[in-house]
Amino acid sequence: FPVTIYIGERKQVSRSNEVYTINFCSEELFLSEQIRIAKSFPNFQISDIIKSILTEDLQVEDYKIGIIEETKGLYNFIVPNLKPFEAINWICSFALSRADLSPGFYFYENINGFNFKSMSSLYSNAPKKTITYAPKNNDPRESIAQKQDTLDEMEFKQVFDVLDSINNGAYASELLKFDLLNRTTEYEQFGTTGSTFKMLNQYLPYNLAKNRLGNSLNQASAYVRMFPKFQENLMSKWLLARAARLSLLNSTKLHVDLPGDSSLSIGDVLTVRIPKPDSQTNPNNIKYDQMMSGNYLVTGLRHKILDDKYFCHVQLYKDSTVMNLNYTPPFNSGWNLLVNS
Repeated sequence: FPVTIYIGERKQVSRSNEVYTINFCSEELFLSEQIRIAKSFPNFQISDIIKSILTEDLQVEDYKIGIIEETKGLYNFIVPNLKPFEAINWICSFALSRADLSPGFYFYENINGFNFKSMSSLYSNAPKKTITYAPKNNDPRESIAQKQDTLDEMEFKQVFDVLDSINNGAYASELLKFDLLNRTTEYEQFGTTGSTFKMLNQYLPYNLAKNRLGNSLNQASAYVRMFPKFQENLMSKWLLARAARLSLLNSTKLHVDLPGDSSLSIGDVLTVRIPKPDSQTNPNNIKYDQMMSGNYLVTGLRHKILDDKYFCHVQLYKDSTVMNLNYTPPFNSGWNLLVNS
């Protein structure tokens, strides 16, 4: 695709040598910063609005448009003088998948062009590859394929922050709707455990243990949204559920460096295997961490080419675990006495 190049940080390393960073981005990013949209879309599907902005306002050619997933429902939108990409990101929040009425869509660009896909659709992708954390091994017998699927640098940016998830509506939330004409209010509650939306892994990252008040995480939440009822726009189907799905996806963030792989792109699913931290060195006996291992979604990707190497800095998120946390531990009088003391 045509790209735009701009020069980043410059550094003089000697009298005759200079080092600088070359940044690449698509031409549409610059176009989106130069124009604004002020138009109405009466009785439109959201997927059709996305196509219209791409083809009519940004004049993106067909070969640069990837998968635009069809959405459910007809909406009336007035775009109030926004930049094209700002308008798309705003409209994305209202979208429901036609396939399973699930909320949560992403608009992004990869090697296949511009894409508009639901979280359920992205989660359904088969893992692109399986990568395993292991220290650097200079064994000459190790194949190129083995090195390609091994990561030796990783950093967890966030790991299941329960307090943050409660406040962001990951487990449960409440919607308060005002009817301004009739001066009445309506309440609607949402619990993640009752949803059937697709996840990256099999189990939700929490259990249903009750607190001293008799409530579990899916029954009470600090997350409350207020909304005028006349602006409903199917809000009961997308607003709370979308907030929960995005908060769950943000609950575990992993940054890794992988050997260069030009086939990787945003939206891919990777299976990550992380060994338990013990002294076991026999590769046949290594046990993997069931909380941290599993399928991750590629949400950020940067290909770096330096003088002597090519690698990928990958941002990975996951919303669930391969380990079932919702179990009742066996009763033990000594253990219960210790916990309650």
